[in-house]
Amino acid sequence: VEVSIRPEFIDLLAADQAGRPNSIEATIEALLFTGERFEARMRVGDEFVLFCLPSNRDWSEGQKIRLSLPADALSVWPKRDLAP
Repeated sequence: VEVSIRPEFIDLLAADQAGRPNSIEATIEALLFTGERFEARMRVGDEFVLFCLPSNRDWSEGQKIRLSLPADALSVWPKRDLAP
């Protein structure tokens, strides 16, 4: 299956909150301050995602955070094989 969530429903947690259900660890690889927010390139496992972070917190490259994915905001899709 594939799981999707709208980015605005993801909660940002401190890295030490590993016990939260439906949360995954991410590492901030690169940051760009755009005035009202930070645009972050984050590593999640072996993948990279682009994410907007609020400017009202301190962020740094190399910082580990947790992304909390509320169960009621998740959509589950059957995985499709696109091979011919």
